[in-house]
Amino acid sequence: MAAILLALEGAGNRRILFEWLAPPHEIFYLEEGLASDRPVDLIIVDSPALDRFGQAIEDRVSTAQTLLPVLLVVPRHRPGIHIVPRHRPGIALPQRWRQANELITAPITKDELEVRIAGLLTLREREKHLYEARELLRMATELAQLGFWEWDTRTDQVHFPLEWSKQLGYAEALPNQLEEWVLRLHPDEREQVLAKLDRLRTAPSSEFEIEFRLRHRDGSYRWFQSKVALIPEQGSANRRLVISQLDVSAQKAAQEHIRKISQYDALTDLPNRALLYEFGEHLLAGARRSGTKLAILFFDLDRFKPINDTYGHHVGDQVLQQVARRISQSVRGEDLVGRLGGDEFLAVLTRIRKCEDAARVAHHALKLLGQPYHVEGLEIDCTPCIGISLFPQDGESIPSLIKHADDAMYYAKEAGGNNYQFFTKALNQKAQAAAVLENRMRDGIERDEFRLFYQPVIDTVSAAVVGVEALIRWPQAGQTDLGAAMFIPVAESSGLIHGLGEWVFDEACRQHRQWLEAGLPPITVAVNVSAAQFRAKDFPQRLAHAINDACIAPAYLSLEITENTLMTNMDESVRVLGELRGLGIKVALDAFGTGSSSLSQLSRLPLDKIKVDRSFIHHLDDDDASCALVEAIIALGRTLDLQIVAEGVENEEMLQFVKRRHCQQAQGFYLCRPLPADEFAHWYRREILATSQPCQR
Repeated sequence: MAAILLALEGAGNRRILFEWLAPPHEIFYLEEGLASDRPVDLIIVDSPALDRFGQAIEDRVSTAQTLLPVLLVVPRHRPGIHIVPRHRPGIALPQRWRQANELITAPITKDELEVRIAGLLTLREREKHLYEARELLRMATELAQLGFWEWDTRTDQVHFPLEWSKQLGYAEALPNQLEEWVLRLHPDEREQVLAKLDRLRTAPSSEFEIEFRLRHRDGSYRWFQSKVALIPEQGSANRRLVISQLDVSAQKAAQEHIRKISQYDALTDLPNRALLYEFGEHLLAGARRSGTKLAILFFDLDRFKPINDTYGHHVGDQVLQQVARRISQSVRGEDLVGRLGGDEFLAVLTRIRKCEDAARVAHHALKLLGQPYHVEGLEIDCTPCIGISLFPQDGESIPSLIKHADDAMYYAKEAGGNNYQFFTKALNQKAQAAAVLENRMRDGIERDEFRLFYQPVIDTVSAAVVGVEALIRWPQAGQTDLGAAMFIPVAESSGLIHGLGEWVFDEACRQHRQWLEAGLPPITVAVNVSAAQFRAKDFPQRLAHAINDACIAPAYLSLEITENTLMTNMDESVRVLGELRGLGIKVALDAFGTGSSSLSQLSRLPLDKIKVDRSFIHHLDDDDASCALVEAIIALGRTLDLQIVAEGVENEEMLQFVKRRHCQQAQGFYLCRPLPADEFAHWYRREILATSQPCQR
C-alpha cells in the first residue's frame, strides 16, 4: 500500500482514479496533500493541474529525502511524446513538465496505470534503500572517523570529499590539490611519507599502509592511518587509487597512556624501574663505545616513613614529588633520573671523567634535598643517603651497578645518614659475605642449627633470679658460636628474620614449659624483637599462638624492643603495645638512651621495664657523663613507675653503683654468662636456690 497524491483537473478524473486505486492505496487530493506534512510515495498530475500547481509540486519533490516520483498524464494529441524516464539522454521534455519522472498519455486504462504505478513505486523503494545505505555508510565513517580521497598517480589529480575535510575540522571541502595534503603533514614525518608516496606512484599496490600526522584546523596534529585500494580500469594499468584515512588519534593517545603507565612512575612522572634499566643499558652501551665512565647514584630518604605515618600519605606523596624535582635539578639534562619505588630514586650520570665528578653531583644533591620541604603549611625535614657506583670498575651491567650503588647507600646509612658513599672492594666483599651468610642461614634454619642461650636477670637487693633473657646463638662446627650481632642484620635485610623470630618465640615458650615441668619456679623469659617483626601485621597473633601451644601464662613472656623501633611510628607502636598488654605480655624498652625518644613520647608507651644500654654501664668507672646519664635514666624510670634493668654489669663496682641508685635489676657476665638451657637449669638449682650467690665468671 502506498500514499498517492492526485493532482487532477476535473472531479470525474479524480473519482475514476480513486475507484481504481483505493484500496489498496491511500489517496489524497492536491489541496489536502500539499497543505499538510503528510508523506506521500507518488504524485499523479495532469498537465492542466501542473500548470496551476507546478511550483508546489516542485517544492514537494525537491524537499523529499529520497526520490518522490511524479507520473504526468498528458493528452494523446501531443506528438512525439512517449512514456520515458525523466532526463533520459536524447529526450527533451517541455520545461513545464520538468517535474515528471514518467509520462503517460490519456486516455489510460486501469491495468496500464497499475503497471506504471508499480514501476515507479519500485523505483522509489530502490532509491530509498540506496539512500539508507548511503546514510549508514556516512554515519559509519563518521563514527569510525574514516575518510577517503582519490588520487590519479598519472596526473597527480586528487579529489577530497567533504568527509575528508571534516576530519581536519573544515565545514567546506578543501581544494582538490595534492599540495593541500602535503602541507598538512607533520614536519617530522613529511620526508618519510613523501618517499613512500613516490614508491606508490611508481608501483601502485593495495599492500600500502602508513601512519602519519596531519595538521588540524585548530593547529593541533591528529594521527591517521591510511590504506590503499586500486580502482579497476579496463585496457590499462591501475593508476587511480582510493586512499582511506582513519583517525587513530584516540588509539595513539591510549597507547601512549598505557606506555606511560607501564614505563613511568605515576606520582613523579619519572621513568620507573623497568624503563630505568632499559634506558640505563643504552647509556651504558654508549659509555662502552666511547670509552667513558658512567656513574650510578642510588638515593634513599632518611626516616621517610614517619612522615607518612605522622602527616598522612598525601603529604608524603608531595614530599616525594619535590624530591624528584630536586634530584632532576641536581643533574644535567643528558643524565637519567628515575624512581625505583617507595622513597628510592636513581640517577645515571653519563660522560663521567673521574669519581670527583659524581661526588660533586652527590654533594649538590645533598644540599638541595636537605633543605626543608613545604607542604600544606608544614615545614618538613628529610635528608637522603646516596650510594655511588662507577662503570667500569664497579660493574659491567646496569643490574650489578645498581646493586653496588645500593650497597654503598646502606653504608651511608650506617655512617649516620645525610651523606654519600662510594662502592669499594671492601664493601663488595662485605656484600658477598652477607650473601653467603644468607644462604647458610637458610640451610641452618631448615636443619634446626640455631640454639637459645639464657642469661639470668638478678634482683639487685635480694640477688634472686627474676628472669632470663633468651639470646640466640648459631653453633659452628669446630669454631666459636656466632652471636646474634653476626647474623641478625642479614636475617633482617633478607626477610629470614620472620621465620627465625617465630622459632625463637616457640622455643622460648617451650623451654619455659619444660623448666616448669622439671620443678623450677616460674620466671619471666625475655625475647628480643626486631623492627621487621614488630611491624608485621600478625605479630601479636603469632605470639599468642606460641604461648597457647606451650600452655604457659602470658605474664611470663617479656618482649625487648629497641627505642628506635618504637619511635619510628609512635601511633602504631602504641596500638600494637596495647594489643600485647591485652594479651598479658610484658614489654621492655631495650638499649634505652641510644635512640631519639623524648619524655613526652616515652610517657605514651605502655611499657613495663626500661633496660639501660650496656655502653653506658661499661663507662661508669671512667666517664662522669655516663654516670650522670645512668642516674638520669634510673630516676626517669622510677618517675614513670617502670622497672629498671642495668645491662652489661661486668664487676662489683658497677653492680654497687646501680644498686645504690635503686636500679631494681641487673644482668651481665659478672652475675652469670649466657648458658644453654640445661646448664641454666643446673645453675639455677645449685647457685640460686641453694646458696643465692652469683656464679663465677
